Amino acid sequence: MHWASAVPLAVLTASLAALPRLEAEESILAMTRVAMGTGSFKEETSRQIRKDWVRTAEGPQPIEKAVAAPRALPGMGFGSRRVKRTKPIATEAPADGH
Repeated sequence: MHWASAVPLAVLTASLAALPRLEAEESILAMTRVAMGTGSFKEETSRQIRKDWVRTAEGPQPIEKAVAAPRALPGMGFGSRRVKRTKPIATEAPADGH
């Protein structure tokens, strides 16, 4: 099977439309690399570019998940009620291993 027959036309069209922008981004990056290597930027600009490159190289930072307090749940549209336990919570496995 030829790759062109396996790729949906919309994906192919979108990829072709994105090429000029990708080429422009690559040109700007090449220009920036040369300017950084030759020391053409002011110190603050150079520092900011290095900081951006390091952040990109490190990848995305993990997002800490928020935990809602139980009393805040009704304000978020969640109902809650207390249920009285009828059996104690098992803390150990039964002696017979099941």
